[in-house]
Amino acid sequence: MEVNVKYRKDDGDKLIDPTLYRQLVGSLLYLTMTLLDISHAVQVVGQFVADPRCIHLSVVHHWAGYLDIGRSTTGWCIFLGDSLISWKCKKQQPVSKSSVETEYRGMFSACSEIT
Repeated sequence: MEVNVKYRKDDGDKLIDPTLYRQLVGSLLYLTMTLLDISHAVQVVGQFVADPRCIHLSVVHHWAGYLDIGRSTTGWCIFLGDSLISWKCKKQQPVSKSSVETEYRGMFSACSEIT
């Protein structure tokens, strides 16, 4: 997603057939189970499923084109049996110096949630 761009529900022309938009967003929602770093972008485009516009469809087509600013993404899911009871996906505030530091930050966040 483009940085610092706000999307509104009534921007642009209405889609003639919103089926494609809904299918794409549904597929992206499914992908968020394994690709937690896209959760925010999918949540944003998911707000327009009821009445999608052309601009919203173009955002879905380019959902991976956001600027990477060097921060790592923390993501985890906590299950109780087969039920998801908590999850998180967030850009880490400090820029890590190594991938190990990134992993420790993620584990700390998950452990804090569990306790």
